[in-house]
Amino acid sequence: MTRPHYELIMSWSLLVTLKSSTRTLTRMASQVSSKARAPAYITAHTHDVASNTITTTHGGHIPLSMEQNNSALTLLSHLSAYSLAGCLMEHFVVFHSWQLTTSHDELQRLQTPTGMRTLYIYVVPKIVTTLLACYLAWTTDRTWLKWCVACLTVSWVSSFTVQIPLQRRIQHTGDRKALVKLVWTDWVRVGSMLGHCGIVFLGCKSLG
Repeated sequence: MTRPHYELIMSWSLLVTLKSSTRTLTRMASQVSSKARAPAYITAHTHDVASNTITTTHGGHIPLSMEQNNSALTLLSHLSAYSLAGCLMEHFVVFHSWQLTTSHDELQRLQTPTGMRTLYIYVVPKIVTTLLACYLAWTTDRTWLKWCVACLTVSWVSSFTVQIPLQRRIQHTGDRKALVKLVWTDWVRVGSMLGHCGIVFLGCKSLG
């Protein structure tokens, strides 16, 4: 797959995800707005089947209805799938295309623009995915969401401690040994994102 094809596919996927996310967020916002008009004081972290609401510990959060919660989980599954696709494309397309370069200068010239495009196309949606997963893990009592956050944490720790320093070295020196190490160590992020996505889909499926 060529670089233009990679960028076209990722851009199209981002547009589809953003369109779906916007619809979900709009629906959730309208539900929260209508919920906020009625006085409600949150004092416990419970799932009340009779009233069909999920409440959190005292702290001023508006309770999530089951519909809101399902919408948030749907959004999480979409963002997680997109983030996994971005992770796989970065590993199998971007990093391996860097290995096709024949000189240090060529590697440096290719790394800088593709690295910046990856930031906007993949990293930013992954940040949103992480924030949403953390919020849901905090406001609900579903254990599998905490495992999702754990997988994302592994991915971010690996990024900041291993992959990002290696990419900076490649950007400044064109070090091909650093590139080989980058490809191998990136399997940690691939594995953690696969684990995260698998947990999200199994967790959502268990809800029926």
